[in-house]
Amino acid sequence: MTNSRDHWLELRGSLISLLETLAPLLDADTRELVGDFVDNREFGVALEWLHSAVLRKKISLTASQTQKFDELAALMKIDLGR
Repeated sequence: MTNSRDHWLELRGSLISLLETLAPLLDADTRELVGDFVDNREFGVALEWLHSAVLRKKISLTASQTQKFDELAALMKIDLGR
């Protein structure tokens, strides 16, 4: 049980951190929606929605942000089509 809780906390923390770095570039509705997905443990949906917002708004990611997207996608076994 502890491993699953640790995994949940790691995902949650990483997603919140990524969202915070992108927050100034996102509209309030997107920030709130992604935050709600994270709060409800819908981590895959949160990552995909955040990624689609980045693409839609043509946001240029830093190397660190790109790495975080890649790490989270690999951890969750999600193909972000990159």
